[in-house]
Amino acid sequence: MALWILSFCIMTIETWGSIYFFDTFLKKKDMGRLGKCSYVFLYLATVVVAFLGGRFFSMGIKVLATVMLFMAFCAVFYEADWKQRIFFSGLNYSLLFLTDLFMLQMENMFVSDKDVLTFSSPALKNDMALCDFYSTENMERTEQLRGAFR
Repeated sequence: MALWILSFCIMTIETWGSIYFFDTFLKKKDMGRLGKCSYVFLYLATVVVAFLGGRFFSMGIKVLATVMLFMAFCAVFYEADWKQRIFFSGLNYSLLFLTDLFMLQMENMFVSDKDVLTFSSPALKNDMALCDFYSTENMERTEQLRGAFR
């Protein structure tokens, strides 16, 4: 149950970010009352694409469906030609994907049981692999290497 609530919260934040992104780069159409409901339309469409994409489509088709959704949203609510809609829809999805990937990496980094962060140079990793952590003669070198990571 908590995972569903988290998923809907994430979709809410992504929808708000997408509208903010499109408002920044594209000119809005004068739609009257319909223009005020753009958030609700995009949120519901995002939920439908996420639900149907998870059930019936592979990841590649789900990505295309999401980009097509953004393109249709831009066609209805913004004054943009087809090239701009393709570009900004793809760019928006790429930024959302990279943000999700970054957040996943940060979560893995904070939840990890390892003492040493995985973002380091290969030379230090090789040096640490050669160092025996459990012997007393290498303890000083081990502490030096750990200090380099902090």
